[in-house]
Amino acid sequence: MKTCLLGFGNVGRRCIELMLKGVRPNITIIGISDSSGGIFQPQGLDLAALLEHKKSGSSIVHFKGNDNNNTTTTFTKNSQELYELCKQHDLSIVIDVSPVDLQTGGPALPILQDALSEGIHCVLANKAPLVLDFQNLYNLSQKNQASLLFSATVCGGLPVINVGRRDLRGATFQQISGIFNSTSNYVLAEMEKGKSVAEAVKEAQDIGIAEADPSLDLQGYDTANKLVIVTNAVMGYSCTLDNVDLKGIQDITKADIDAAKLENQTNRIVAVTKLKKDNTISMSL
Repeated sequence: MKTCLLGFGNVGRRCIELMLKGVRPNITIIGISDSSGGIFQPQGLDLAALLEHKKSGSSIVHFKGNDNNNTTTTFTKNSQELYELCKQHDLSIVIDVSPVDLQTGGPALPILQDALSEGIHCVLANKAPLVLDFQNLYNLSQKNQASLLFSATVCGGLPVINVGRRDLRGATFQQISGIFNSTSNYVLAEMEKGKSVAEAVKEAQDIGIAEADPSLDLQGYDTANKLVIVTNAVMGYSCTLDNVDLKGIQDITKADIDAAKLENQTNRIVAVTKLKKDNTISMSL
């Protein structure tokens, strides 16, 4: 099955590493994009060479590896051009691990909309398209018999989405609640040890669990994104970020940490969706 990978950052590289280790279905990656553009080979890219190139700090469009199977390498200006090219060569799957863009959904959103309309399966680790357009994407997938898989968008390696949608298919949910963000947990835990927010964030970045811009984590947006996805996917209620009463930890102080300790309590961002008596929902952090 010919596959296009949108995004070649930490998650994209890890995806390729797992494939090279044998953790891969019967797929061939024919296109990969990063912020600089895209690279395409109809018979399949040299994933090992591309991975080493990317790890060296170079962008996709500067790759000068040998063509695989004597095919011609094509470079594109952006993800959309790459997708259109892949679509001309029997594209079966789009994997979206591109950066989160909560304003527009980024270049991935229109690609996913078109792919599902064409019956092309989509696998997401990028939360933004689902947060902004869940019901439409889901309806397109159902109408055109295309898989829309997104377990990686909520709590990484935990089967949160699959448990709710598959294993508890017959259940009616009255409430969903959870601690969904590891970066904020780490920062709060380190603050409890006496460190400042800045020190805790720097450590979280050093060990790879926080992005260069940690605001999505600290302000609660990452947690809210995941709550929106779970509420749509598991509870079946159409919602967006506008429905969430959002509160992050950016204003938490040492005094707040100390006050919680005195009461044998701790501070965490807990995301909650509740079904109300009038069959509407309330969502809060």
